[in-house]
Amino acid sequence: MDTEAQPTERDRSSRPSDTGDAPNPEGQEGRSRFALVSRITEELPGGRISLTLLLCLVFLLLISTFVVRPFQIPSGSMENGLRIGDRVLVNRLAYRFGAEPRRGDVVVFDGTGYFGDGDYIKRVVGVGGATWSAATRWGGSR
Repeated sequence: MDTEAQPTERDRSSRPSDTGDAPNPEGQEGRSRFALVSRITEELPGGRISLTLLLCLVFLLLISTFVVRPFQIPSGSMENGLRIGDRVLVNRLAYRFGAEPRRGDVVVFDGTGYFGDGDYIKRVVGVGGATWSAATRWGGSR
């Protein structure tokens, strides 16, 4: 007879037998992967609907903070392409991974301390290394 205990794997397909009438507080729900969600929905007024709305709100907040942000055109300086009051969604990740603004891009930048208070929306007409002849070919005038 071998005196060392051999580890055995428990059959997870069968349910534990409960002999008492009272439910086990640490039963199936306590071990399930959704136990936290069910506990939260029980505590939250409105249950799953409120939890879903809360998660959607957090998701939208994260998206608007790190990925896209809405802006409104405040003045007529972009009148040929964008009118006063037009709304644009700005991709906040466009220039984060090594790309640089190109001629013709519409960019939004913070002008606080340089040009005044607030954000500015402008079209890029020149980039580093551009010459006068390149600007006139693009559509500029002399």
